[in-house]
Amino acid sequence: MAASYTEQTYYKCLIVINFYVEVEEAILGGILLDPNAISVVADILPIKAFCPFSNQQIYKAALELYKSNKQTDLITVSTCLLDHKLLEKVGGNNKLSQLLTRTVSAINVDHYAGASHFLKWLKPTIIH
Repeated sequence: MAASYTEQTYYKCLIVINFYVEVEEAILGGILLDPNAISVVADILPIKAFCPFSNQQIYKAALELYKSNKQTDLITVSTCLLDHKLLEKVGGNNKLSQLLTRTVSAINVDHYAGASHFLKWLKPTIIH
């Protein structure tokens, strides 16, 4: 029996949302990997462009460090999150390490930021 329209729509939404989170994580991994990557996306992506709480808080910490002229590497972002009592809430150092290990290069961070900027307009349509 074929899936109903509602089920099909639901599964399509899940695919888009998962893709969106993967784009966010590629951006965050790039920021942790390359100290210059944050300068590429800081003016393009607001914090609210990130969907899961954990991604929002990691990006917010990276922006805070960037605006304070500090590095946005694994150690400084982890310390910033710890100082704000958010490290465990975002998934701990394991989450940050996963972002790094899934990211091969930060070279496409501008491309991902553009995709994320576009997808932020799609997100409310999908969720509502």
